[in-house]
Amino acid sequence: MRVDSIRPDVTSLILQVSQKAPHPELLKSVEKDVFRTHDVTAEVALTPMGHAVIWKRQSSVLCELIAEQSLASTATRSCLLQKIRGCKTHIVRPATGNWEYSVSSQLELLEPDQFLGAHEDLLSDLHRATISHVFPTRNRLSPAPLSLLMLEVTGHAISVHSFHSFPAHCGIVRTQSLLELNPMPGFTSL
Repeated sequence: MRVDSIRPDVTSLILQVSQKAPHPELLKSVEKDVFRTHDVTAEVALTPMGHAVIWKRQSSVLCELIAEQSLASTATRSCLLQKIRGCKTHIVRPATGNWEYSVSSQLELLEPDQFLGAHEDLLSDLHRATISHVFPTRNRLSPAPLSLLMLEVTGHAISVHSFHSFPAHCGIVRTQSLLELNPMPGFTSL
């Protein structure tokens, strides 16, 4: 299945978790939104490569980024920098912010017929997404690349599920993140 799109090679993607947000001009977001809950702000953005979720709590920042290696920062504030392959889970405990963060990433490379079925499932989930985007494709008969992100708040935890399809490679990237909040000194919940 040959498809031309704005998506990069799915095998070149990395997952980066850092304590510094990327410069907004580098992200080239196609959809974005800001959510506030408890004492945390989550800035979410979909990009042609994947997504960025920037968590802010008082003066602490934690950023999850799915991007090509060239966009990822090798700054000393990176907690995690890995190529997306197979299925991997990591737990990050930043020194500031009084939170614990776990993230799982998975790359599925499928046969064309399996990809089309999985892609149809993702299309049917677009209406449930917190933010989503269907990217243009040059061939109207080919499946369009899509990204969707779902954010859910439960008690003192915030979860994010993301799905990104890469039709040119019959690939789907999935991430699941959980930010668990410990009460900050002086914070009272409503």
